[in-house]
Amino acid sequence: MISSTETPIVQGKKPSVVGLELQKAGIKLFAGSIDSLDNAARSLVGFTTTLLPIYMGILSFFKVNGKIDSPYILYYLLIILFIWLLSVVCSALAFIPFKDKIDLNCITEIEDILYKIIDRKQKCLLAGFVLFIIFILLSISLLWFSVS
Repeated sequence: MISSTETPIVQGKKPSVVGLELQKAGIKLFAGSIDSLDNAARSLVGFTTTLLPIYMGILSFFKVNGKIDSPYILYYLLIILFIWLLSVVCSALAFIPFKDKIDLNCITEIEDILYKIIDRKQKCLLAGFVLFIIFILLSISLLWFSVS
């Protein structure tokens, strides 16, 4: 009979080599996800800021403002540019560092904060990407109506 002060010995199977390697890969993936999200945000910001001058060149090349006889074309262009700007801002928000004190001796606190950082960066990056897709679709629709 085991007394209440003794800790029971837990016996189990020895972990397999594959299991240990998968665990190492999971830890590496978890630890590297913040850098991965930062790199993705940098790429999206760079791509969107490079695309705007090209977009403006295409609009001036096709003379969109003169071809569409709508008084609302300026508002439509402003909406498109505002969505582009929101895309850049949301993508750039993924760079903001986490401003909180971390107790480096508490593993669960470090893990919780890493989850919070990853969650915030993923949300900002997803919002920036979705807004960028909307920007592209609205731009294509504007060009479509100006050409037809």
